[in-house]
Amino acid sequence: MVLIKGDKMKCLVILFLSVFVLSCARSPLKSPEEALRKHKSSLEIQDDLSMESLVEVLKIHVEHLNKNPERIMSFGPVDIKNSDYAKSLEILITEITSQEQPNLSQIIKEYFQAYEVYGDKRWGDVYVTGYYEPVIEGRLKPESPFLQPLYEYPKDLVIIDLNKYFDSYLSTNEDSWSRQKTLRGRLFESSNGRKYVVPYYDRQEIDELNHLKESAKIIAYVKPADAFFLQIQGSGAIDLGSKEIQVGYAGQNGHPYVPVGKFLFDIIPKEKMSMQAIYQHLQSLSPEEAQALMNKNPSYVFFQTLDSRPLTFMGTPVVDGRTIATDFRIFPKGALAFLKYPKPLIVENGEEEVSYIESSRLVVDQDTGGAIRGPGRVDLFWGRGYEAGEVAGRLKGRGKLYYFVPKQKTLELINIQP
Repeated sequence: MVLIKGDKMKCLVILFLSVFVLSCARSPLKSPEEALRKHKSSLEIQDDLSMESLVEVLKIHVEHLNKNPERIMSFGPVDIKNSDYAKSLEILITEITSQEQPNLSQIIKEYFQAYEVYGDKRWGDVYVTGYYEPVIEGRLKPESPFLQPLYEYPKDLVIIDLNKYFDSYLSTNEDSWSRQKTLRGRLFESSNGRKYVVPYYDRQEIDELNHLKESAKIIAYVKPADAFFLQIQGSGAIDLGSKEIQVGYAGQNGHPYVPVGKFLFDIIPKEKMSMQAIYQHLQSLSPEEAQALMNKNPSYVFFQTLDSRPLTFMGTPVVDGRTIATDFRIFPKGALAFLKYPKPLIVENGEEEVSYIESSRLVVDQDTGGAIRGPGRVDLFWGRGYEAGEVAGRLKGRGKLYYFVPKQKTLELINIQP
């Protein structure tokens, strides 16, 4: 036997630990087909909302799916047409409404197969956050403290579709599916007359250097911190006093979303980090200091006025407590899902100490978001206004996500119905 001492032993120990850590790490998702798999156990379905709200959202959703019946929904390795999925949901609606006290676990088990998501740590595991529809004060003309413009989509923002380039030149790349397929920029003409596409203006260039002065209309003026968080939520309402303007997402400048909270751990402990805590910190800073912090997130969102409530990625209105946002490249938009999540219990006096209870509900995957990327992220839409924001801003933690795929006998049943 040979004994190894000193530095050689240290190197072997480090090598062994490195191999062990790498072998235990979660492998990256290689393709959307691997994003879901059959869940082997039975699910105990508990819903913390009313059955009436579930039936209402399912009926609206069935109507929307039938508007594009041939569209394909992909559940990992399984593809299903919108029309077939809609018929499956109609069976679910009938079963729920025909029973005085419907047993969701039994009904869903009878007609659907649960599929668990790939997750970020292990199968089924997701990190859950919340979003909501804010209502903020504003003015049509700038007056202190309402000095931050909300911009419409700029006329000089150019979108470059890279799909053909990927198909032609990058088809051999294994993870090309996960790459960004569009770029956003603007045309720039050099001194010699040549035109180039360069990255679009970032937050600092827009807010401090006023580069949108000639290229984007202003919807309203609001407080800077309100504008910052409205962009994160993606939609909301502007209270002008005499009337209210509904605004929704119109586009983004192409820069990556960077959460500013990660720069504040020396000020706000990680366990107390929330939207409310960051907002309060911004309010405590000078305008210059607050802008410098917000500039750390170069992503910028542009808005459009709406005649209705905010629309999801699918084009449907958001549904309080039932709409979820996930990565549209991986998970099936339009699908019914079951979400287990840590529900915040907010005390009425507004204290920052928040307790959580394990809760669950049936949800519908309708939305997406710039910060919702990968197989282990989900955002739950909580509702409208201040109270919804109090919960959504503190909703964070580990959860479970499962999608429901019609069983073969369900598909056979709906195909023989007239």
